[in-house]
Amino acid sequence: LEFRRVLFRSPSPVPNMYYVMAENGLGGRAFDWAQRLFGYDSPDTALLDADTVAPGSEGALFLPWLLGSIAPSPNDDVRAAYVGLSLHHDRRHAIRATLEGVALNLGWLVPPVEAFVGNTFPHLTFGGGGALSPLWGQILADATDRTIHRLAEPRATNARGAAFLAFADLGMLRLDDVPSLLQVQQVHQPRPEVRPVMQAALDRAGERGGDNLAILDDQRGAGCAAAQPGEFQRCRRRNRHGGRYAVRPEQRTAESGLAAG
Repeated sequence: LEFRRVLFRSPSPVPNMYYVMAENGLGGRAFDWAQRLFGYDSPDTALLDADTVAPGSEGALFLPWLLGSIAPSPNDDVRAAYVGLSLHHDRRHAIRATLEGVALNLGWLVPPVEAFVGNTFPHLTFGGGGALSPLWGQILADATDRTIHRLAEPRATNARGAAFLAFADLGMLRLDDVPSLLQVQQVHQPRPEVRPVMQAALDRAGERGGDNLAILDDQRGAGCAAAQPGEFQRCRRRNRHGGRYAVRPEQRTAESGLAAG
């Protein structure tokens, strides 16, 4: 998978710098959706239930693409799913799997971003409404195998960042001083004993994501399968498939660029 194709790069407000992002898609909204779906009356109740389930959610896995995927494979049509469910699973497992699914998708994206920028991040900073949860902070640490700094007053993260940039532009502070101005509520360390479980879940998420895309290929590609080789690529573009497609054997020579994936 060519991650360079799905990394957002844009000029930064900081002179001579660029902003690089691998869009993780939904985070807190996925949790809010699952909370309502499974009948929880509050986020706190859902989080308490999630905390009673062991890491790995006893095999339950959530693919978090409720609005399609951006990174690591852009596809407007791919959708979310709960997989690996058995009769012993209940809503406690599903709500924890939701938290883990979002974290595992981030764990999938961090290494390619580090490779792209040529630097390993000493820690990841966790802000936004989801950072109110110590449980989610620890799940992120375990899923990414990185130290997580969970910010205090996390709902103000974006506003605070904009203010820091404005103050720097006005000469009221140096950007090098910003890290020391961030108030960290809690530091979460990845737990070595949990790493094998989370790595196995990450591997499964990648496999299931491929299965999800393959199903969409079968459904959406039927109309293109009968196309002439010269028309196949245009048909593929019309269906907006981001790199994966079922190709007939006789098309592999004429459309060799589509045979991979």
